[in-house]
Amino acid sequence: MQLSFLRRTATGPAVLKVQDTKLGRRTSTLHVTLLQRPDNGKRKQSQSSSTTEGKDKGEDEDEDEDLEVKVAGYITVSPADAEVGLSATTGWKVSSPAPAAGSKGDGSVDLATLAKTGRDGAWGKLEPQHLKFRKATGQTEFYVPVELSEGQRKERKMNAEQWVRFRPGGDVNARWTNEALVYLTDMFPTALNGFDEAAAEASGGGGAKGLFWFPTVTLNIDLKQRLPEEGVEWLYSRVYTKMLRDGRTDLDVTVLDERGDVVALSTQVGLVLSASRNIGSRAKL
Repeated sequence: MQLSFLRRTATGPAVLKVQDTKLGRRTSTLHVTLLQRPDNGKRKQSQSSSTTEGKDKGEDEDEDEDLEVKVAGYITVSPADAEVGLSATTGWKVSSPAPAAGSKGDGSVDLATLAKTGRDGAWGKLEPQHLKFRKATGQTEFYVPVELSEGQRKERKMNAEQWVRFRPGGDVNARWTNEALVYLTDMFPTALNGFDEAAAEASGGGGAKGLFWFPTVTLNIDLKQRLPEEGVEWLYSRVYTKMLRDGRTDLDVTVLDERGDVVALSTQVGLVLSASRNIGSRAKL
């Protein structure tokens, strides 16, 4: 998936348009756009009187003239039975810094204990901040390192790790599916907390939090393997940030399953703006 976020979206109805750009036996590519009404709620001025090829101009097109493109992108897909070829292990593993320790003898996390008690080794349940502003984080249950030395905290200032369970609307029976996995690649509240602190320090805010908005400019996702049809309860993700400069930052996300196998890779470019840019008044949809 290669997505460009052109304008801010709003909670409410949206229209998704899908165009077959290339259909093939091994891979097919789709052009997808997400449309909503403009922030000011006004009708868009029609820029052309031409009709869509193969379709009479009618009510649907008139309605579309009220909308503007908020997100645009290309998605390349392939059927499971077409994905054949060389597979090999590379020896890669999460490092720098090494994952926080769990209670098991090999240092891994006992997920059953973590689920039951909310704690295991250095890990504990996170209560995300600013849920009214960052609403999407409320659909996930996060567990992060909570017992770290000062040196470990400094080492992790601009990167984060988490074990997560999917909880849309508080549904405790929900599982991570291939579709939900895409949402997870953009969920990392502790990384945003690090951005909040860094941005506040840089702006002379004295460490005040919750003042900043980090809108995505571009997002790229590579789904390395399919999850089971019934989904999985737990996934681990590590988020790295290499540089925050001139109001622009980068994010590199790696998602693993319980066995440590890579499930998805994601990179994105984001901006650092005042939160007032996203919580100001805007027309209702």
